[in-house]
Amino acid sequence: MVDLAYVEHQVQQLSPSDLTKFRKWLREYEWQAWDRQIEHDSKSGKLKALAKKVLADHAAGGIEPLSTENIPHIGTMLHLLNTWNLSVRSELSSFL
Repeated sequence: MVDLAYVEHQVQQLSPSDLTKFRKWLREYEWQAWDRQIEHDSKSGKLKALAKKVLADHAAGGIEPLSTENIPHIGTMLHLLNTWNLSVRSELSSFL
């Protein structure tokens, strides 16, 4: 196992250009890990009850619109939600 202090030191030595590339790589790495976890949770049925509740709440009008007042960084979140909208709908419908 690599020592975290060593990794931190190495990152601090990166040029600005390489640091930008590293951050991009790390974000992608984290997204892939998150995707694997969501896929695992989906296949195990862990998300089925949650998906049903969200869809029922939405149908009953019980979901508040997202806004800058109730969620910081809403612009980024809305962009991500819009990007994932079709695949999320597809995933949610596969739970039911």
